[in-house]
Amino acid sequence: MGGYATSWLEMLGPQRDQWLPAVSSLEPLTKDKARFKFADTEYPLALKAALDGRLGTRDVKFGLDPNGAESEWWVYDEDEPVPMGYIHWDQGNYYVSSRLALNNKEGNNTFKSYRLDIIIRKALKVLHPFTMGELALARVGALRQHLSNASRKRREEVSEAVNEIMPNSSVRGPSFFDAPAMVALKEFMDSGGPTDKVLREKIARVFALADHNYAEERRPISSTPEGIASFVHVKKDHLRTISVNIDDPKTLRAQPNLLYQDLGTVPQSLIDKITSLSILNNDQYVQQLGYKFRDDMYYVHE
Repeated sequence: MGGYATSWLEMLGPQRDQWLPAVSSLEPLTKDKARFKFADTEYPLALKAALDGRLGTRDVKFGLDPNGAESEWWVYDEDEPVPMGYIHWDQGNYYVSSRLALNNKEGNNTFKSYRLDIIIRKALKVLHPFTMGELALARVGALRQHLSNASRKRREEVSEAVNEIMPNSSVRGPSFFDAPAMVALKEFMDSGGPTDKVLREKIARVFALADHNYAEERRPISSTPEGIASFVHVKKDHLRTISVNIDDPKTLRAQPNLLYQDLGTVPQSLIDKITSLSILNNDQYVQQLGYKFRDDMYYVHE
């Protein structure tokens, strides 16, 4: 039996990125396209009518992901950054796939039925736009990995500095500096250190790096400059943000998102950071500045 995901936390997993193709990258499937003309279009036309509603207040569209399968017709609203899911049909069966569809029996995110009315009902339950919380949560794992990489670099920086003065040392964290030899070296430095200026500077750098970098290691992420980020979705005429606690992203449930309909009201500090991040490649991170997921989505450190 299939179920429906009641929380965007349930969508998390190694395949979550498959639900995030950019709407702007999809090839629209319109009625004048040959693929639409010669396909059995009963399913997409019926689904569009159901999603648009009796009053036609929506204009749901279908498109192909250039990097995906041609049989998968993504369903999207032009005003949203990512599609709601996709549909396909073959051999008398209709399918709908979405991050909100939990098919426990098949172990996937796809429902199927040979009856059009049943699949339409299922599709209406699982084809919904991403919330800001979902969008923000979707790449928090990547952001945390970048933070982890920065932490590893800090540790490596200390190790490299130590090995400049004590070759072949194995530095395994702050406890290394509790060893009698390092305590004695610190006391020696406090009393003036060696007369050789270059050596004295190298030793001083070791302890300065250890004090700074290991202090960062001991702090919970949420108390560091990188621990809180604003997830930002940028559009031509407006901008939306939501605050993300990297230590506990589940708090996104309770976070309101801010909508700036007038870009002139966006704080200048946020504009400056987005401008700096915008020149990066996708999936690139700058410490204490933020992370660019892609051209319309950013995580900006506060």
